[in-house]
Amino acid sequence: MNKDVRDILAVRPERAERVEGPEDVHTLATLVRVVGSSYRRVGARMLVHASGVIAGSVSGGCLEGEIARKGRWWAERGPVVKRFDDEEIGCGGAIDVLIENVRDEDPHGPLAALRWIAARRVAARMVTVIDGALLGARHVATATETWPGSRPLAGEQLVEELEAPRELLVAGRHHDVAPVVRMARLLGWEVTNASRGVSRSALGDPDHVIEPTTAAAAAWATARPGAAIVLMTHDLALDGRLLAALLTASAAPGYLGVLGPAHRTARIVDGLDASVRALAAAARTPVGLDLGGDGPEAIALSIVADVQATWHARTGSRLCAPGAGAWSQRPRLVDAS
Repeated sequence: MNKDVRDILAVRPERAERVEGPEDVHTLATLVRVVGSSYRRVGARMLVHASGVIAGSVSGGCLEGEIARKGRWWAERGPVVKRFDDEEIGCGGAIDVLIENVRDEDPHGPLAALRWIAARRVAARMVTVIDGALLGARHVATATETWPGSRPLAGEQLVEELEAPRELLVAGRHHDVAPVVRMARLLGWEVTNASRGVSRSALGDPDHVIEPTTAAAAAWATARPGAAIVLMTHDLALDGRLLAALLTASAAPGYLGVLGPAHRTARIVDGLDASVRALAAAARTPVGLDLGGDGPEAIALSIVADVQATWHARTGSRLCAPGAGAWSQRPRLVDAS
């Protein structure tokens, strides 16, 4: 589940005054085609809630205001695809945006589909008709279930592979934890903190908090194969216990980083059972990318950048470098007419 979907489903209407129009009608905009360059990828979404709250985006800020002002009327007679060219988006290309008026209570609507996906917490495929008489029709399925609101499809379709929630465990309670939590959540990660005795706000408002015990950490990791984990407790003994528990959990993490210099982690590893030491080679220590800077925020940026780059199979190189910046898992268009 990407950040746009997460933000859209988290909209709370009490955060803004209502605007003119039906109180239960919202406008959903989905980027369905890119010609040339674009700030956002195909599949980007934004919701203009009836309250006036906007969540998500389909551009770098060039179009959101216009869609908020006019989108409801553009889609008054049904879903419509609007094209915005270089003069409007300023990226040297053009984009097509599917605009729909949607209601919370519609069991066959896109909001219901997104809620259904989010509730299952697994990867899902969403196929959306983006041309023809069935414009806006969707078929959604996970590996084991099909959304009850799915409809037969025909014509050109956008196929999206929506990932399961990206989950990050941050173990620690000191002042350097909060910026890691906040930055990761801004990027759409679902963050769990392992600590005790500190308020959620002091921890950066993580989504969940668990006890900093070996049992709790191992259970968390086992239930979330491929998740990301960062140990930053500043406690050598506690880091050692948690590292041993995580390395022997039944599910290997997709990312495992340990704060501090390599010689500190080497001391921790030397104290582990021989059967676990070889597994510790997968841990990144020192954790993070070499970005420069000093202090909790700079360290947090380094850590979160490394987690993000690893998740997307990137090296963290400059985008201007030759061969850098190629998108992976790009949503695709098919024509099933």
